[in-house]
Amino acid sequence: MWNPISKVALDPSAQSVVAALLDKANERAIFGLDLYIESPTPGQQVHREAYWKGFFGFCHDQVTAKGFVEVAL
Repeated sequence: MWNPISKVALDPSAQSVVAALLDKANERAIFGLDLYIESPTPGQQVHREAYWKGFFGFCHDQVTAKGFVEVAL
């Protein structure tokens, strides 16, 4: 299985783990997460991080900051 995020070929033992992590329905059912996958080029990284922080970085009161989780595969 090819991992489109890190562009590294995965060994068979890791394939099912990564498939479960990338399954949005699975993530929501097990962990209650809303999964968004980004893989920007180095030149786009700062712009994309600012976009997501602006879009999802604050509660509805637009004052209280929320956290983000980054998982490197």
